[in-house]
Amino acid sequence: MLAILHLRDDDASCHHADYRPAWNGALRLFNLLQFLPNAWWITQQGVQGGRYPEFATAGQPPPDDRPPTESTAWDMAMELAVEALHGAMQQWAANGLPAPEVGFELADEAGRVLAEAELAWTKHRVALLQGEQAEKAALFEQAGWQVCSVGDDSEGAERIINSVLGQP
Repeated sequence: MLAILHLRDDDASCHHADYRPAWNGALRLFNLLQFLPNAWWITQQGVQGGRYPEFATAGQPPPDDRPPTESTAWDMAMELAVEALHGAMQQWAANGLPAPEVGFELADEAGRVLAEAELAWTKHRVALLQGEQAEKAALFEQAGWQVCSVGDDSEGAERIINSVLGQP
């Protein structure tokens, strides 16, 4: 298996509103892949600067480089989320909720991770905490987030998320 994580860090990408979350997601992904024998981390500037001659052709995006559709985003979220949440996630997707970010890390101004949420809807500042993550709920709330947790009451979590996201 060969895994190449290519981060677009050109000027246009760096100034996009979603760049920092994408960078954090790329770092999390590479943390998972880093121990594979054929795992590489490259950047657009590195390719253009000739730092990775073996990937000289990797600098150009494929012709069909559109953002994922919402259904694709939900598929990816389901793949990454713990299986216990799949039922609730299927309901949220069917209700038209946007796909959440899985494994969201709440960070301070210096970039230090304060807490983690199993699922997060960053645009709406909604975090779903599970298990030991619930101990850090106050940190999310202090940062202005709506927090819910899923135990035996997945309907309660759905009700909170639907109300915060403006769903019926």
